[in-house]
Formats: sequence, C-alpha cells, structure tokens
Amino acid sequence: MTHSASVNRVFVTLLPFYFLTILLHGKHGRRRRRIREAHGTGAHVLAVGCPKCLVMLEDAVKAEGLENKLRVRDIAEIVAEAC
Repeated sequence: MTHSASVNRVFVTLLPFYFLTILLHGKHGRRRRRIREAHGTGAHVLAVGCPKCLVMLEDAVKAEGLENKLRVRDIAEIVAEAC
C-alpha cells in the first residue's frame, strides 16, 4: 500500500466520525464545550493570543448565553491595559 492510499484510508475511516460528531454536538460543539469549561472554573475573562480563536470563542460565548459572565479578550489588550 502506498503512503497516499494509507492516508486516504484514514480519511475515509475518520469521515463518518466527523459527521457523527457534527450530528451529536453541532459543528461548533468543541468551542462551546471549551467555553462551558472556562465558565465552570469561575473565570470571568478568557485570554487568547489568536485573532481567529478570539472571534470563534466570542461567538461561542454568545451561543452559550454567557455574555454577562465571561469575556474573551486578546492577551495584547490585557497587557496594554496593565501598562
């Protein structure tokens, strides 16, 4: 079996798992789960260093209805505010 064939086999094997994950948890389930975990720690601010993560996690906060309880902020904003 060539490397390409083995990669394709792995992809085909994982594809049903991916769709099952979407059906059970929704396409954005992982990030929403991360927000619930962060909120569960008692944190009021979740600091991120990636602009894409900032947007995705802000959307997850809104989807979970935690806008008044948990804020997602860029770490650069936090550092700038402290200086």
